[in-house]
Amino acid sequence: MRVLTGILIGVLASSGAALADGSWKDSAVLQSAGLDGRWALDCNRPAGKGNEYLVYLTPENGVPTEQVLVDASDAPKLQLLDVRLLKNGDLQWVRAEGEVMINFVIQLKGNKMRTWSSASSDGHAFISKAKSADGKAVPWFSKCETN
Repeated sequence: MRVLTGILIGVLASSGAALADGSWKDSAVLQSAGLDGRWALDCNRPAGKGNEYLVYLTPENGVPTEQVLVDASDAPKLQLLDVRLLKNGDLQWVRAEGEVMINFVIQLKGNKMRTWSSASSDGHAFISKAKSADGKAVPWFSKCETN
């Protein structure tokens, strides 16, 4: 019995970090909404300026990430924190960029998504009601079939 208890404690301790910080829940929310995978303005063209790809990874034992691909270079994976499904079906999360936290609301409509709003923790609005600070409409990204 002591051996079994020791094994169980060891297993729980090794997975404790992911369970304690709730990152498994954040990944589950993104998965249930269908956001995990690759999104692009045009999935039939390679990633490049004017055709960025967004890649969402949702590990079972870790923090979900977003990667913005503009070209073939390896872009950093940015952690998505405190992911929530809102009552209207939109997604909300926080992304740390240095010491500043950026709050995002993402609209999902079938296999399309766009940023509805984003604002920094210091109050600067980047996107509001799907329009950038210069008034341009934020484009819709389509989910690509292959990940």
